[in-house]
Amino acid sequence: MKSILSYPDRGKWGNAKYRGNTSGHVIKDLLEHFKPQKFVEVFSGGGTGKDVALDLGITNSVHLDLFQSTHP
Repeated sequence: MKSILSYPDRGKWGNAKYRGNTSGHVIKDLLEHFKPQKFVEVFSGGGTGKDVALDLGITNSVHLDLFQSTHP
């Protein structure tokens, strides 16, 4: 299996210890490419998407998860 994405690290965003977390670089690249008016994240467990949105100045965003995270 091969990946089409490769980053030297996962980035500074979110909780790296959260199981199943994704690299903030993936979310950042997608948000910068598509430039959405609203960002809705339905698997926000570790807070990566929220952190990336804040860094990019995206204030119209919603972050949901079934598991109540302790991430601020």
